[in-house]
Amino acid sequence: MASAKRILAAGAAAAVMAAGGAAGIPLPANAASAGLVSPVGSVFSGTVEIASTNGLLVERRQKKGSSTLIAVDTDSQTVVSKGGQALSVEDLAKGAVVIVSGTKEDDGSILASKIIIRS
Repeated sequence: MASAKRILAAGAAAAVMAAGGAAGIPLPANAASAGLVSPVGSVFSGTVEIASTNGLLVERRQKKGSSTLIAVDTDSQTVVSKGGQALSVEDLAKGAVVIVSGTKEDDGSILASKIIIRS
């Protein structure tokens, strides 16, 4: 099973980092209707804001300069690579540009099946 579900509005990332990292914030039950869950397909790209062994917080830039933070869960089935070389989830770090492929979960987070590090 994936780690605790979490997603943050763009302004909350600094608070999570100041609080010590990627423990996550529980997703409220009304998150979708409140606009906190980004409509993400099963493949998207972005920049890693927070990385831990069980998940990521990825900033996805959108049109008009706005961005959305997306919770990405990882598990033992998640494949990570860069330049065709297999890596591990532990190789993901803040600032990495990634392409994430996975399954959208009911709470709006993505359970990653594959993460490609672009830079």
